[in-house]
Amino acid sequence: MTRILLYTGKGGVGKTSVAAATAIHCADRGLRTMVLSTDIAHSLGDAFGVELGPEPTEISPNLWGQESDVFHNVTKYWGRIQEYAASVLRWRGLDDVMADEMTVLPGMDEVGSLLWIAEHHDSGDYDVVVVDAAPPLYAGSGPLVDGEDRAHRPPDQQADRAHHPARGRHAHPVERGLRRR
Repeated sequence: MTRILLYTGKGGVGKTSVAAATAIHCADRGLRTMVLSTDIAHSLGDAFGVELGPEPTEISPNLWGQESDVFHNVTKYWGRIQEYAASVLRWRGLDDVMADEMTVLPGMDEVGSLLWIAEHHDSGDYDVVVVDAAPPLYAGSGPLVDGEDRAHRPPDQQADRAHHPARGRHAHPVERGLRRR
């Protein structure tokens, strides 16, 4: 069974370095390994000192790399994505022409990357798929990461931070719960 290892987080924390090191470690142990970058600012090829593109490229024995490209992905997967989205829209009552026109959706690059991951998983060609994921859209933008935006938190967590500031800006809800005991 193929394992998927996903490295995600905000930019600059070392995801690419850790993903590359993990992929090398797996390949060195004889596991057929695919390492895939979904970030638009690719540096995975730089980490290996090779040119990677939108299709899998052999880096060394048991190790392949790929840097996802939105234009390539849309071209490769557009039919599947459009067919599914149009079927949902038709099911909701839109006519065929309107459904087809409405299937140009934001997030097509993320969908393309997910389809690559699924294809690598399902192909049986790899024992491990290591994903160097793009930073989430909200990473590093402030409130959604550091928890200061109380309006987006459940009321019990809003009050908790207000009454217990010593628990720290970056305390995770599970960690806060453990500290109470």
